[in-house]
Amino acid sequence: MGVVGEEREALFERYLERLAGGVARPRSRFEFPDFAALRAFEATARERSFAAAARKLSCSEAEIRRHVAGLETRLSVALTRKHTIEIELTAEGKRLAQGIRAGLAEIADALEALETLRPLRLRSWG
Repeated sequence: MGVVGEEREALFERYLERLAGGVARPRSRFEFPDFAALRAFEATARERSFAAAARKLSCSEAEIRRHVAGLETRLSVALTRKHTIEIELTAEGKRLAQGIRAGLAEIADALEALETLRPLRLRSWG
């Protein structure tokens, strides 16, 4: 699996444990969704708009829609409802958006911890 994959798995397991209230969950055969799809969905949930999410992520609205639709298909659940003015999240969509944000916060915490542990940045000798 490699060091990066093992670290990602360990971080994900720690996150799942935290969600379960500190109780370790048994490993499942769950395959993690594509990060680009999760990122597109989170931006859509935050912005309540496919177009606004596309602008935030510097990509096309069609790409955002494709990612969100693919995620819904993969998970076999509707995550959004389209209204005239904005996107509404389903209960499942709200739960997933909350989980993604919590996971991103965990990653941000880990990156911040690494930043404080780094003794000195190496200077470029060029």
